[in-house]
Amino acid sequence: GFLGSHLVRELLDRTDAEVWCLVRAESPEHGHVRIVESMRRFGSWRDTGVDRIVAVPGDLGQDRLGLDEDRFAELAERVDAIVHNGARVNHIETYSRLHRPNVLATEELLRLAATVRLKPLHFVSTGSVLTDEVALAEGRPYIAAEDDILEAERVGGSGYVQSKWVGEAVARLAGERGLPVSIYRPGLITGDVVTGACGSDDAFWNMVRAIVALRKIPDIATGTVPMVPVNYVARALVQLAMNPETWGGTFHLVSPRRVSMRDLETRLRAYGYDLETVTVPEFGEALFTTAEKLSAVGDDSLMRAMLVSGQFATGLAEIETFSDDRTRAYLEGSGVDCPVVDTEVLGRYVEYYARTGFFRQLDDADRKDDR
Repeated sequence: GFLGSHLVRELLDRTDAEVWCLVRAESPEHGHVRIVESMRRFGSWRDTGVDRIVAVPGDLGQDRLGLDEDRFAELAERVDAIVHNGARVNHIETYSRLHRPNVLATEELLRLAATVRLKPLHFVSTGSVLTDEVALAEGRPYIAAEDDILEAERVGGSGYVQSKWVGEAVARLAGERGLPVSIYRPGLITGDVVTGACGSDDAFWNMVRAIVALRKIPDIATGTVPMVPVNYVARALVQLAMNPETWGGTFHLVSPRRVSMRDLETRLRAYGYDLETVTVPEFGEALFTTAEKLSAVGDDSLMRAMLVSGQFATGLAEIETFSDDRTRAYLEGSGVDCPVVDTEVLGRYVEYYARTGFFRQLDDADRKDDR
């Protein structure tokens, strides 16, 4: 995946270790090809260190991670540390469908970390586990600290977020029993500031995709967004993971700056996308109608945006702030700083999404309501 490819790059650059990567594949050779293709796609590929990537065919949704007993035992013997970034990322699926790959897989990795000898496990969660739906609904500002844990009933309705909340709970239980477990909560991860390469799974960029496709932008899109570049998330995580003094802590990988939606709109227009400002109901109706029409002919490019559209206003809310005091204290003097996402970087993101076909404007026939 997107962050995973950058974590592999950082581990290769900052350590001399072999990096064993669990990957869905038919064979180690096929798995290696998939890893390289992913790194090329997301701008993290360089020829150096390729001989230290070991592909391990497996499946997060299966017992023992899809490994036979001998392979699992070999990993338990040879692995020195585990970075658990693997998950099924889908904001429209239910918790029950995500429980096995996102929760049971975490339990299997904790078992791996406790077998033969104790190994540190670095669990990648999400800042969304601290999105207090009650506070947001009430418009009540709050600061989410690194040691905060939301009560289950206050966690957002996304099955993905719920599965990460439970994964954290399981990881903390293992930590209380003596396993060195660290938890990392990234914010809204955005693209590589140098290459512009971006991911395509998160709700925010799928909404921007819909804005481009429909040639309409809702008038609510005037706030700011706390974008944190993938470069910083991967570099900071590896820097922290390499320091035994941090093991057992919880860290927020977030940006101290927010990006203006007006600046993003300006970059979209500068690229050549025509956008009409409309009301939220008008945008919602256009999105629903067009997504349904395209889906009927096998094009689901807007379905994710339609299904998460209710989160859009929440995603722009400025009443939620993430504190990262512990993270910054440990990173001080390391040279690991969060890059600024300015208008030039936003332009690289827009260009990447356009070049890869993720952004495309629909013609009038696609956007017309034929009902």
